[in-house]
Amino acid sequence: MKKYLKVLLSLYFLFGMSIMVNAQSPNDEQSRKGAARFVQNLEKEITLTTEKSEKIKEFKFVHISNLKQVNQKYKETPEFKAKRQEATKIYNRALVKAFGNERAKEIIKASKKKK
Repeated sequence: MKKYLKVLLSLYFLFGMSIMVNAQSPNDEQSRKGAARFVQNLEKEITLTTEKSEKIKEFKFVHISNLKQVNQKYKETPEFKAKRQEATKIYNRALVKAFGNERAKEIIKASKKKK
């Protein structure tokens, strides 16, 4: 009986997860792709472990999502620039907290476009 209950709960959980994954909005999918491209470009400049690249990808996804929200809410308003800078500061703080000050600076420096 317990075995059937575990199987039933597992199937229920998997069904719920598949619905959530398929119900992602196109903006979320775009943000995830953007974060993946960001990490790919970053890995050309510095060496990252799989774990670290996944963390950076998640941080960048949140950063991109926050910037999209700022663009929608504050575009063409006086506080637009300040809100974008605030979102970037939050992203930078997350990097520092996760990787330490020196490594975060290295990641930020490597992520800037070369002119």
